[in-house]
Amino acid sequence: MVRRAMLVCVLLYALSQVEAQEMTAKTKHQDAALLFQFNGFGNMATGGLGAVETPRDASGASTITVSGIGGKYFTAENVAVRVALTFARETSSQAQSGSIAEFTETSTTIGVEGGVEVHLHNKRLSPYFGGLIGYSRGAFSRAQSGSESSAVRNGFGIAGILGAEFFLFEQVSFAAEYRAVYQRATATSTLSNGTRIDAPEQTKIGFFSQGFVTLGLYLW
Repeated sequence: MVRRAMLVCVLLYALSQVEAQEMTAKTKHQDAALLFQFNGFGNMATGGLGAVETPRDASGASTITVSGIGGKYFTAENVAVRVALTFARETSSQAQSGSIAEFTETSTTIGVEGGVEVHLHNKRLSPYFGGLIGYSRGAFSRAQSGSESSAVRNGFGIAGILGAEFFLFEQVSFAAEYRAVYQRATATSTLSNGTRIDAPEQTKIGFFSQGFVTLGLYLW
């Protein structure tokens, strides 16, 4: 109970400090920030764009955990370039055990996203619009008994974005945005006997109505 009361007091104090401050958004030339996305940073590089999971076959996917880094840099007043990268690689192996043959599995996922956001003004709450383009690739291989099977899944997407960035403090902001997305994904599996299986191409057009929430930490 005491801890909860202390937490409430801290939050109220922080809010009072936020309200008391007068500031403008960091949207000047050469402003730069690291970005951390709340709905899963692994989605930032291709979140809602060409996002694909690492496949175990042409249609399935593994549960590999993806992590990444992102940032933005203002190349001109109120105009920022955004870039994000994701990468993950997992390897698992099983020694001979009873009727289970020895095998090794490797899963790899990479993704990249780039785009531009244009801010309407530099007030504390700064609306913006822009566009993104992204690509991601998931690969899976399994080696067992001298043979190997594999699968590859590629994703590509473009999106229009509409959002707003609010500055809690001079160096700290939260941004929320919606995305209107077109994405396309293809997948191919190669069996241990060399047979190749192509999965149907998947295309999606729509809005990500849940939005994307991002924490920005400005470097200077």
